[in-house]
Amino acid sequence: MRPLVLVSSNDRLQAVVAALVRSRARLLICADADELLCCLRRHAPGTVIVDFAPETSEMATNLLPELRRCRRESPTTDMFAFVRIAPQSVRTALAATSEGLLAGAVSDNIADLETVLQSRICCDSNRESVAERIAEAGAAHVPPKLQPVVRWCAMRSDKNLRVTHLVQATGTDRKALSNALRKAGMPKAQTLIGWHRSIHAVSRLCGSVQSVARIANDLEFPSQSDLSHLLGKYLRTTPTNARNPASLNDALSAYAHALATFEPVAKLGRVGIALVPR
Repeated sequence: MRPLVLVSSNDRLQAVVAALVRSRARLLICADADELLCCLRRHAPGTVIVDFAPETSEMATNLLPELRRCRRESPTTDMFAFVRIAPQSVRTALAATSEGLLAGAVSDNIADLETVLQSRICCDSNRESVAERIAEAGAAHVPPKLQPVVRWCAMRSDKNLRVTHLVQATGTDRKALSNALRKAGMPKAQTLIGWHRSIHAVSRLCGSVQSVARIANDLEFPSQSDLSHLLGKYLRTTPTNARNPASLNDALSAYAHALATFEPVAKLGRVGIALVPR
């Protein structure tokens, strides 16, 4: 499972988070923005909690620019603010949230912090489980050299993943990535992401009583109609039908069948992209 990161130099907060997380997830602790950037590049965490207390955080003096830099580096990582009851902390957290830099905020309350941590650990675990099933479903139709790319997409498609994010992660350009996928008999990057996002959507709807609007919001769709459109386009189903307990297996089968219809046009050889996206 992707690790959980705490950005704080406060020993007490570090101890509290470590005790709450225990062995349920791998916890990494960063003291400042530079350490966080390094962590984002090396470990690709699913969730980051940033201590917004100005007296303990080295990032506090220039927090918003640093968060923007981190968001550019890892656009699909969820970042949360741990906010102390102080005007400066609250104002900064509100500004960061309004810019879309944060997924939410946690008050200076142990019960609230535990609730958020449990939710994020569960969310990251479910995301990884679905991503593994996506990778397994397509394994027979994806060349080994491109499997890390597909796995990277599958792990992040529960967010509003874009082709530009994949291009950035592989350190290439759109044309080189497109050529590599075409030569290997793979769908376009946008189509691949669409399939993965539709499967993540079905995994949330399958057997669930949550509203379509709530799930669409969690998966960062602009609206529930956009989620419905994607399900119709790739899986020829509706949110209502996707609640069927068998819908996830059906979606994975449809994905594997779609991949099987593509034919490679050349040997992959040296494709000129980083085959293990960071």
